[in-house]
Amino acid sequence: MLTSLYRTLGINLALLMFVSLAGCGYRMGDFTVTSTKNLNIPITKLEKGTRVSGEDCAYRIFFIPVGHVVPDVKAATDQALEKEGANFLLDTVWEYSGSSFILFSTHCITVTGTAVKAS
Repeated sequence: MLTSLYRTLGINLALLMFVSLAGCGYRMGDFTVTSTKNLNIPITKLEKGTRVSGEDCAYRIFFIPVGHVVPDVKAATDQALEKEGANFLLDTVWEYSGSSFILFSTHCITVTGTAVKAS
């Protein structure tokens, strides 16, 4: 009788842990040009760099935000631009990912594109 109770309790606990561990991710969009910097027009010279990415995340513990509340596309874009000292990104992809682990969750935005310096 007692082993049957432990088995049922173990199965229910495993099921609860399985249900509480969840994740999701999707592509927010594809953009030809993305920038958070001001550009002077006309542009006379473009230097195409490497493919870079930046990420901004928001974390929650017990449903309480730690740091900022939601991830920011501007912060992720700025991080990617600063890696190459670029002015804008070409062929940009914005992606979202989120994960929950019982009482802890993460929400991230990743911006990936080809860095370009304009002068």
